Amino acid sequence: MFHKSWVRNSVAFAAVLILIAIGTFFYLNAVSVANHRRIEDYRQQVGAISAADLWAKSIEQRDPRLFELHDSGFPGGVQFLEDTKQARRTEQVEGDAISITTTQLEELRAILRNSPGAQVPEIVDFNTLLPANFKQLRSLIFACCQSQEKSTGTETGTATGAAMIEQQERWLIGVELAESLTAGGFLVGELKRFALLKTLLERGLELIQSDDLDFLENGAATLARVASPEDGIARALQIETLVVMDLEEWQASPFTSSLDLRWYLDQQIPLSLDPSRETLQALSVEEPPVYALLSSAVLPLFDSIIEKSNQMGARLLAVRCAFEATAAQLRGVEWTPPTGVELIPSTAGGAARIHVTGSSVATDVYLPK
Repeated sequence: MFHKSWVRNSVAFAAVLILIAIGTFFYLNAVSVANHRRIEDYRQQVGAISAADLWAKSIEQRDPRLFELHDSGFPGGVQFLEDTKQARRTEQVEGDAISITTTQLEELRAILRNSPGAQVPEIVDFNTLLPANFKQLRSLIFACCQSQEKSTGTETGTATGAAMIEQQERWLIGVELAESLTAGGFLVGELKRFALLKTLLERGLELIQSDDLDFLENGAATLARVASPEDGIARALQIETLVVMDLEEWQASPFTSSLDLRWYLDQQIPLSLDPSRETLQALSVEEPPVYALLSSAVLPLFDSIIEKSNQMGARLLAVRCAFEATAAQLRGVEWTPPTGVELIPSTAGGAARIHVTGSSVATDVYLPK
């Protein structure tokens, strides 16, 4: 039978296929073993075995110089808002702000400071929902960025020194509320924190025109207690990476998912450990390969997220430095920019501005003349 050429060719072809199948099996098995080794190494690098563990450590080990995190459900505060008849939308209030007085804001801050510390959700996965009251918190922050009269719809059109002090206090309360209730968790939570912070920084630049030295120094100190956007994005990326590593879908078809998981790890691990432009440029940013079906579904838009965190970090630093520089000017002393910050002198009668090295000019802040 083997004297016939077609039989010999068929046997040879079958043998080659068997060898290819065996080689593919051993190759994919080696990839799978390497994937599991990289996952264990990553868990050691971030110091956590699960997303819930890392989330809890990010709360427990939070820098004491930052605002303390509180339960995002904020039951006492939510109940307080529901119990105040002023906490309602009115036609007189602009945008999404709710109607609330400064006294009520001060009471709300006291409730926050006495409320339980932040707790990690019982289950941390991509079905973990953000607090249902985030929309209400956003409305509250908008109200903090308005005067009491504007917030309650009783604006008279006149502003006194006392009214300005009240506006400053409302803003300081807003920064504390936003930072204490939103930091930590998933990427979407960090991006929503950025949205609130952007509103607060814009309002802070309006108030920086003040000649109240105590407020300017207090404002600078308050902004210094806001968690770094870059650090927040890094921790969120690490939490989400640990969530993805535990997905059951990776085990559904080990012969195809091992390559998919390897591509995911190649992209996600370096960036989550160092979410910078340099890391992003060093990674492969082309479209995922055809076999990376799950990776393409769970990988975020790195370039957009990193750019947002870099811009927000630069803007936060610039505004904080603007408070410090303005306060120094009122004290009659020279302000020395910290490392990575430039004070660009005014030209042609314009205002001096603060620029963060390596950031876009869009994040620059002009000082009061």
